[in-house]
Amino acid sequence: MYKRFSKNIWLTFMVTILITIIVTGCTNIVDTPSTTSSDSDTKADKQEVVLNEANTYINNFYNFSITFPKNLEYCLNDFCQNDIEDKDLQHFKIDSYQLLKYLGIKPTKGTPTLSSIEIAPRKNLLNMSAIDFAKRSLKLNRQYRSENDYYSQEGETIFAGESAFEFTATGGFEERGAEGAHDESGTIAVKDSTMFIEKAGQGRSLEEPHRVIYLDHNGTMYRILYPINNKTAVEIMSSFKFTD
Repeated sequence: MYKRFSKNIWLTFMVTILITIIVTGCTNIVDTPSTTSSDSDTKADKQEVVLNEANTYINNFYNFSITFPKNLEYCLNDFCQNDIEDKDLQHFKIDSYQLLKYLGIKPTKGTPTLSSIEIAPRKNLLNMSAIDFAKRSLKLNRQYRSENDYYSQEGETIFAGESAFEFTATGGFEERGAEGAHDESGTIAVKDSTMFIEKAGQGRSLEEPHRVIYLDHNGTMYRILYPINNKTAVEIMSSFKFTD
């Protein structure tokens, strides 16, 4: 009887060991799948590739940055003189020819060649906010132009965390009343249309719709333009942010 009892204990002990080995082996397989490390490496590689495919321009004078595709050329003023020393005159610009060159498109009849991405900062020396200035400029354009209205879809919005005013310009864009035009008390003389026409500010023809945005940030007025039907331009502008 004792031998039979000992034999049963021995069998039970052996079965327990076998079950433990099997369970332990299965547990190890579940905890360390062979694909986990590979998947992580793949995701890291993809992220690294994405980062390497883009360049970031950082303006430490006005404290903003913008990311754009690698190999896409840009300018720091209208004449593409990127070594300009006067920081007050610098602004970020990618014109239509630079966009077309990056996309591998040869301009033909009907290809928009007056498009551009522009970020133009300047110290706000006006007696009003960038939002109020944009509204006034838009009003003056509609009041004193004899041609069709170029502007639509205007309204206040939030851009890069700041309150802003935006509208769509089609066919042409003109900024009115950017300087001068003050009466004796120092306020803007809205009634004198001749003065505003002489001090019209900047303008240009457009061959496709552009979004125009005005905003203030730390005493600086920003005027931003970009073609809203160009996917690359829209993606670039979505990366804009302030760095201070």
